[in-house]
Amino acid sequence: MSQRLGKTFYGSVSAGSFLLGLWEIRCYRRKKTLVDKRLEELSMDPIELGKYNPKGFNFQRFLVRGKWRHEDEILVGPREPPIANVGSNSSNPQGYYVITPLERSDREGVILVNRGWVPKHFVKQSLPWEKPTENVEIVGITFEPDREFDVSALFSKILDEPTFFWNASSLQKKLFWMDKAAIEAETRTTKDSPIILQETFLEKEKRNQTEFPLKPNVSTVGEFKTTPKTHIVYAISLIVFSEVTFYKFLKLIFRR
Repeated sequence: MSQRLGKTFYGSVSAGSFLLGLWEIRCYRRKKTLVDKRLEELSMDPIELGKYNPKGFNFQRFLVRGKWRHEDEILVGPREPPIANVGSNSSNPQGYYVITPLERSDREGVILVNRGWVPKHFVKQSLPWEKPTENVEIVGITFEPDREFDVSALFSKILDEPTFFWNASSLQKKLFWMDKAAIEAETRTTKDSPIILQETFLEKEKRNQTEFPLKPNVSTVGEFKTTPKTHIVYAISLIVFSEVTFYKFLKLIFRR
């Protein structure tokens, strides 16, 4: 009886590990393609947004001109700062993304822009951050809202307005999650159904990165948390483990 259980256990573990290893190899190939595509598109010159539909451009940079509507600005967070702005000895400071509508100069409507990150204490102490009032030129990449798990929709059935909360001292409206519908409603852009861009550095821009909001360096935008190298390490580990358990399975099969 125990030998039969052993065969079942080692056989299923060996087969399962081998299949997971093959799956990791497939993930490696797919991730490698995405990484190459990302690097290629990020290296391209920004193009005028115009009437493009950016859904087909994962990492293509777009250039847009317009004027900020700071009165409709909201914050999303808490979040960590952009990768390039966090040192190796960082204690992971918390803050907020600044989401601001941009009225386009070409009269093609309004877009929403994640202008970057501001520290939490700026909001608590009502400290000012950069808010240009003149026409601006920005470069950005399409920014995806949080859609993996719509927590705000879940909690909205329990509380009246759980998505937003207010800081009484700053009177600044904040959003816990990147809920596109909620952002549009609170920035008065629902009728425009705007795209969301993540603002990045302009090459010609000599910006002091002690200014806020902090924008991510274009080289760090869209980086994958799990790299192709990690998938290969996982694949090798799983296949080696599969071979070890298969060897034990064979020992039980041919035991006399």
